[in-house]
Amino acid sequence: MGRQRRLQTPGGPRADRALLGLLLATVEGAILELLEQHGSLGYEQIAALLGEPADVVRSALTDLREGGLVEALSLGELQAHATTAASYWRLTEKGRREVERRRSE
Repeated sequence: MGRQRRLQTPGGPRADRALLGLLLATVEGAILELLEQHGSLGYEQIAALLGEPADVVRSALTDLREGGLVEALSLGELQAHATTAASYWRLTEKGRREVERRRSE
């Protein structure tokens, strides 16, 4: 196996962070739109629909949750002696208002 090369923007690490912030902001907006359309989705579903890596989607969902725009619904199912859990994400009322605000811009 060869060494992995890390893609860097011409501005170096600072520009990388700025680019990542822009990517997350774009992903966050797309997530809000998807949740508005579908009601609730798992992060894997969101990642597949957006064509984005799961870690990028999880990071964006965490930021959106901290901003009060989305909430996680945890569902569990007992199978034999084990519980399987799944989290689904949905918009909060604040998130719905943010979707409307973005559309009116």
